[in-house]
Amino acid sequence: MQNSYEIEAGILSILINFNNSIDEVCGLLKPEHFSDNVHRTLFTEISAQLSRGQAVDVLTLFDAVRSRKIGLDAINAIAQSHAHTDRTIRRLTNALIDRYKETKLAELAHTIADLAKLDAPVSERLDRAAQ
Repeated sequence: MQNSYEIEAGILSILINFNNSIDEVCGLLKPEHFSDNVHRTLFTEISAQLSRGQAVDVLTLFDAVRSRKIGLDAINAIAQSHAHTDRTIRRLTNALIDRYKETKLAELAHTIADLAKLDAPVSERLDRAAQ
């Protein structure tokens, strides 16, 4: 199983090399699904450029994020990080979203465990957990 970093890089690689693959994931994938800040920035910029009808490649992406200290070499490495086919984007997207949900579930479990230890009325702790 790939780790989140590899999954994120694979999705970005496909989007950079196959701009039309955004149609496969446009309603599913969100910037917050990306745990790596560089990946989140690149996904946000790719989505913005494609929504404006602009083609995205390594150079247009670099021009857009250069001020955020993301280098051309890093973008190029991401663009080349995945086998050049767009057939796997849906599988990678689903895997990334599942990882995101697992992380959120673990955070929630930790919060609930902390609330259980508090010396406060149960109803108050339940209300805080529901938020």
